[in-house]
Amino acid sequence: MASTIQAAKEGSKAFPNSRKVYVAGSRPDLLVPAREIALAPSSVRGAEVANSPLRVYDTSGPYGDPAHLVDLERGLPTLRRGWVIERGDVEGYEGRGVEPAEDFPTPAGTVRFGPGAVAR
Repeated sequence: MASTIQAAKEGSKAFPNSRKVYVAGSRPDLLVPAREIALAPSSVRGAEVANSPLRVYDTSGPYGDPAHLVDLERGLPTLRRGWVIERGDVEGYEGRGVEPAEDFPTPAGTVRFGPGAVAR
């Protein structure tokens, strides 16, 4: 799929001189995404001193990770599902179908021609 390949390529080129890394969280299956940015050396009293990479929190999701194949039709993997369910404060349900009148309410005096389309 072209959109999958293009998204993966663009995501990995978006941040030059950096790489996506994951830092262990409070449990083994919880990985916190970070971007490790390579820093240029500093000049201290005429001598060049190397700088350690800088890690920052990365909110780009899988799009900035060249190791992750992005499939725009399948969506994101359910990485948090297991530990969210283990908390015991949520419950699952089957969901419901699309109900345009509920999902896309229209102001009084308007006519709907399709989801999101409103005429006055």
